[in-house]
Amino acid sequence: YLVKKVLDCLFNICAYISITLLSKDMSVSEVRPISKILYSLAIIIILIFFIFLFVFEAKLFFKIKTSPRSIYIAAILNIFLIVLMAFSSINYLIYFLFPSSYLIPVGLSFPEVCFEFVYYTFNLMITFGETSICATSVLAKTTQMLEIAFFYIAIGICINGLISRMHGQK
Repeated sequence: YLVKKVLDCLFNICAYISITLLSKDMSVSEVRPISKILYSLAIIIILIFFIFLFVFEAKLFFKIKTSPRSIYIAAILNIFLIVLMAFSSINYLIYFLFPSSYLIPVGLSFPEVCFEFVYYTFNLMITFGETSICATSVLAKTTQMLEIAFFYIAIGICINGLISRMHGQK
């Protein structure tokens, strides 16, 4: 089970990397209207996929009855990574399609921009603090609110699972 959780974490990271690499050599001006529609659909599909994955992992988390603590920690980290990578992907795709949705520092290389969106999402979920990226559009700000809501839901699921496990073990 622990190996599966590690592979799940790697899958989430690889999904983000592949999403960003698809747009590496394109600028928004090169994207045709049909491609914008496809990228917009990709955002929706990614969100639906990660919600499905999140629900699936949460259900698995509650099914774990007697396991070492390391498996609980791996499950919690995987749920956290699902939320982190899903919203990093969505934020990046929003930025790719609508560059004015975010203010980012000028002169960043492609890998730095990709990392900035992971850092932005991580920082938003954990500290709700300021980063070098600032959401400026309604779509980007709505995504921020969804990120925070999903993070609280994930925390609630994890705390609920741990409390129910503690009461079940007594």
